Amino acid sequence: MLQSGFTTTAEYQKRLQAVIHRGIRSGLCKQEHKTLEDFVNDGDDKLFTNVLYNKQHVVLILLPGATENH
Repeated sequence: MLQSGFTTTAEYQKRLQAVIHRGIRSGLCKQEHKTLEDFVNDGDDKLFTNVLYNKQHVVLILLPGATENH
């Protein structure tokens, strides 16, 4: 588990999810609002798609089977 100072990643995740829950309870967000995990997964998917389809993306060379000639 990652730590930043005295706070773990799990604690950050709990705090961020609590913000989403407060938004739902207060009516600022819809009941079916995305969870923190949904936001993270969507971001991962978007980054991976961008890397795959942008042959000049700096992260492309880190993928298995990728070469610098892409």
